[in-house]
Amino acid sequence: MKRLLCLLTVSFLFALTACGENKNPFSKSVPPMMPAYFSSDMRIIKDGGEMTANIVRDRNGVTKITVVTPEDLGGLSLRFGNDTGSLSYGNMSIDIDCSKFPETMIFKILLDTLKRLTSDADITARKTSSGWEYALTDGTDKKITVIQNLETGFIDSVNVPSRSFLIEFSNFEELTETTIK
Repeated sequence: MKRLLCLLTVSFLFALTACGENKNPFSKSVPPMMPAYFSSDMRIIKDGGEMTANIVRDRNGVTKITVVTPEDLGGLSLRFGNDTGSLSYGNMSIDIDCSKFPETMIFKILLDTLKRLTSDADITARKTSSGWEYALTDGTDKKITVIQNLETGFIDSVNVPSRSFLIEFSNFEELTETTIK
């Protein structure tokens, strides 16, 4: 369950940090907007444990996260978009009609989680040699740091030091009509 929660957190943080031109309140000099359709590998590290996964967002607005390692969870996939979702592993699959869930309840849970993480926090952004660094701080400690690539706009990493939680993204690829399967 912890691993699934990590995947959901990754997806949510990823969506929150996909900022670009005219969406970034921090500066007029911003990286390009993240592509709407992409694939990327993720390395998730939590308390010394490690998980790798692949995330793909296709032209239909469907996002699919597939666990690669650890081996016992390899092939576990979470798919969501267009009011539907599914959790699949091997021959088992659970389909979810997201339209039947009250949206306000889902957003309330997400917002409450963010509030707990960000209470008394300030967001700062600065351009570094490695990319844009967005830091959520409470004045003394960084609570969340997101690094966004200067040239591509892709997210390079998300770090929550107080939770020993790090997500690194690699092999980002913009999907075009010819690369989308």
